[in-house]
Amino acid sequence: MADRFGVWLLARQIRRYAVSVAGKRLGDFGCGCHAAFVRPALGELEKAVLVDVALAGDLKTHPRVTGHAARLAGGTAVTGVEVKSRSR
Repeated sequence: MADRFGVWLLARQIRRYAVSVAGKRLGDFGCGCHAAFVRPALGELEKAVLVDVALAGDLKTHPRVTGHAARLAGGTAVTGVEVKSRSR
């Protein structure tokens, strides 16, 4: 229950400042296997990059999701993930 409440609070705060996620690209690092925060917005997002130690099968094949499941190396870094920064 506490996890769902935390996801709800996070979503509420982001929507308060971002207003709409429609057509946006979003990265969620440490999203959890089921990406509880991003999943409800997948229909609106242009693209979602999800990174965690494991991802649900439907997220790996979703057309708007680029998923990276990687183990933690030494407990401090994720390997096998290329991170690109886009300047505006």
